[in-house]
Amino acid sequence: MKPYTPKFFLIVLFSLIVLNLFSCISPLSESKPSVFKTIKLPNKGYLLNVEIYPSDATIQGSVTVLAKYIDSTSVLGRFERYNQIFMDSVLGDSMIMLCLKDTNSSVIIADTIYLKLP
Repeated sequence: MKPYTPKFFLIVLFSLIVLNLFSCISPLSESKPSVFKTIKLPNKGYLLNVEIYPSDATIQGSVTVLAKYIDSTSVLGRFERYNQIFMDSVLGDSMIMLCLKDTNSSVIIADTIYLKLP
């Protein structure tokens, strides 16, 4: 029986490093949103989804507003560094108001955002 050579150990070590690298990268790209609210607007051909993407060690949280049509989805707005929605309101049929907070900040201040709807 032949003893293992240093080249064999280097190949095994390199293989383990590459496998570990790929296993760390894939979960980082899988940030799954939670749907905060789905709004059906009268006289509009789409649903409005307000989603919160949670933050982790490498990705900041964000709030995304999506228009979901029957066959497609379009992003109406993406607001980074926010992780909480504490008030929302549809103003007429052409605008939505969102009050957003970043609870990870040292000073928690609410920002009010008005978003024009298509």
